[in-house]
Amino acid sequence: MPEIVKEFIKTNQLVETTKQRSIIDFDCNVPDGLPDISSILALDGACNVDEIIAENGKITVNYQIHYKILYLGNIVSEDDIANGSLSPEIKAINTSSSHSITVDMPQISEDSSVFARCALEHIEYSLAGARKISIKSVVKILTDGHNNTELAIPVSISDMPGLQTRSSDYCFSAITECIDTTLALAEASELGGGKPSISTILRSDPSICDITVSKTEDTITVKGNLTVCTLYAAANASKTPEIIESHIPFTHVVPASDPSGDPALTVRSEIKSFRTEIGEDSDGLPRVIDIRADIRFCIVGYTTKCGEMLGDAYSLTKGFSLTETTTEAFIRKDDITAQFVLKEPLSIEEELPPVKTVVDITGQIGQADITVNNDYIAVDGYVVCSVLYLTDNATRPIVSCKKQIPFSHTIERRGLKENASVPLRLYVSHTSFSLLSPSEMELRIAIAARGEIIEKITFPVISGITDIVDVSDATTGRPSILVYIVQPGDTLWKIAKRYNAPIDALIAINEITEPDVLMPGDKLLISC
Repeated sequence: MPEIVKEFIKTNQLVETTKQRSIIDFDCNVPDGLPDISSILALDGACNVDEIIAENGKITVNYQIHYKILYLGNIVSEDDIANGSLSPEIKAINTSSSHSITVDMPQISEDSSVFARCALEHIEYSLAGARKISIKSVVKILTDGHNNTELAIPVSISDMPGLQTRSSDYCFSAITECIDTTLALAEASELGGGKPSISTILRSDPSICDITVSKTEDTITVKGNLTVCTLYAAANASKTPEIIESHIPFTHVVPASDPSGDPALTVRSEIKSFRTEIGEDSDGLPRVIDIRADIRFCIVGYTTKCGEMLGDAYSLTKGFSLTETTTEAFIRKDDITAQFVLKEPLSIEEELPPVKTVVDITGQIGQADITVNNDYIAVDGYVVCSVLYLTDNATRPIVSCKKQIPFSHTIERRGLKENASVPLRLYVSHTSFSLLSPSEMELRIAIAARGEIIEKITFPVISGITDIVDVSDATTGRPSILVYIVQPGDTLWKIAKRYNAPIDALIAINEITEPDVLMPGDKLLISC
C-alpha cells in the first residue's frame, strides 16, 4: 500500500513571554546587637530567581529580594555631635525575603525548558518605631520557555511505480543548545596604599557587564566582567566611610551539547548569590575584601535547518490525491544588539547636605515597553537611578537620592516584520557622572539591549495519499506524440503531470536547457 515516507526532524515550540508584577510587603527588624535607628541613610535592593518549576499548564517561580540598608544608630545626642565630641556611627543591615509566584502558561508541560527573570522595579519604606522598617516593593517577573517537538517532513512515496516527484524547500530553526550553568567566582581585592584598613563592610553593589559567548569545537565559553563597588567603615577612631571599586574579569567554559554544531548563541546572566568578607593581607592587616559570587548563565543556541521535501508527485501508472496540513515553526533571523546613553542633570534638594564624594551610582530598568514595527523596534520606559554620596555633615554623613529617568529609543532593523517576536533584554551596562558643583551633577546611564529576532512561520506539508486508482490504460488510443503550445502560467511540471509524461523525457525530447523558463507560444513535443 503506497504511503508517504517521512523524515522526523527535532525542533521546538516557543512559548510567548509573560509578564507579572507582585507587590511585596516586608517588615525588617533591627538585629539584636545593633542600635536603634536614628535615621535611614539609604535603602534599596535587588532580586534574583532561586528556582523555576514547570508543571502542566503553569510555571512556579521562587525568588528572593535582597535589601541593603544603611542607617545612623541612635547612640549619641545631636548636641554631642554638634560639639564634635562624638561622631555618629553608620550601621548596615543586609537581609532578604523569599517569595513565590505561579504563572499560568497553558502550553507548558513538565518536560518543557522554562526561563524566568525578575527585576525590582520600585521600593519604598517607612519607619515603624526605632527598630522596625516597613518596606513595600514592586517586582516584575518575566517567564518564557519552549517545548521539544518534531516536524514530520515528507520525502517520497513508497510502493508507487513510475513515481515522478517535485521538491520544495523548507527552512526553520531549532534550539540545539540549552544550558543552565553557574559560575562560582572567588576573588580577593586588596586596598590601595592610600586607603585605610577596614573596620566593617557596610555595603557592596555588584554588576555584570561586557558579556560575550562563543563556541569552539566542543566547548562554549562565556566571558565578562564583574564590577563591585564596596563601601566600608575605616579602622580609625571616627570610622570614616571609604570606597573601593573592584573589577573582576571572568571566563566560564562548559561542554557543548552538540559538539559538531555551529549554533547562533545567546546568553542570559544574573547574580544568584553574592557576599563580601574582610580578609587579611600578607602583613595580617584587614586590607582585603574577599568577594564570592555565584553567577548563573542560561545559554541558548539556535540552529537553522534547511532542506528539500516532497512538494508534489504523480505516477505514470497510478492516479492519486495528496492531502496537506499546515505546519508551524519559527526562524531565528538575527541578533539585536544596541546601546544608547541617557544624560540627565541631578540637583541635590536644598534640605540635603551637598556632595563631598560620590560613592556609587546604580541604575535599574523600571517599566519597559517594547513594540515591534515594520523595520524598527520602539523601546520606551524609565531607569531608576540611585546616587549614594558622602558629605561633610556630621548628622548625615551619607545620603542616598533617587531619580526616575524616562527614555524612548528606536532600533532600526530593515526587513523586520511587525508580527515578529523580539525577546529583548534591557540592562544598565554602565553609569558615570560629572560633578558640576557640590549640589549638581550630570548623570550618564548607558543602556544595552540584547535579543534576537524570531519570526513565526507556517508552510504546507504533504501528509497523506488517497484515492489511488490504476491509470495504466488511460493513454490507450492517444497519439504517441503530442504537440502542446505553452499557455500563460504553464510550467514544465504542470504540463508533464497533466499528460502523465516522464518529466526527464520531456526535457530530453525538447532539448530544454532551462526547465524553469517557458515562454507562452512555445511548442513542446510530449511522448505519451
